[in-house]
Amino acid sequence: MGGACRPIEGAGSVSQLAVYASSRAGAYVTFNSYGDHFVVQDTAADGHSALVQILNGGTASTCRNNLGAGRTVDCNYNFAEGRTILFRACVGEYGARKIIACADFKSANTAN
Repeated sequence: MGGACRPIEGAGSVSQLAVYASSRAGAYVTFNSYGDHFVVQDTAADGHSALVQILNGGTASTCRNNLGAGRTVDCNYNFAEGRTILFRACVGEYGARKIIACADFKSANTAN
């Protein structure tokens, strides 16, 4: 199941229950279990997009940030409560939908 993505212009405030993070050169991703939000930040002016790969049971999905270095995208999902998901920060080519490199998978719980 896909999520809705939108750019984040300011820091804003988000309620937090549990926040998990994954990073690699060029990408920083956080997952907030309150509302099932992934925040994907492009941390390098390297011509690559930042993205998060998500494994939810047998379903894989990707949220991409193609806005450029220093920009952030918020992707909102609606996972079943109390599930364990896996996610990891990656960099890739937006147009070709190619993944170049990723961090190790992190586990997170979707309980509110």
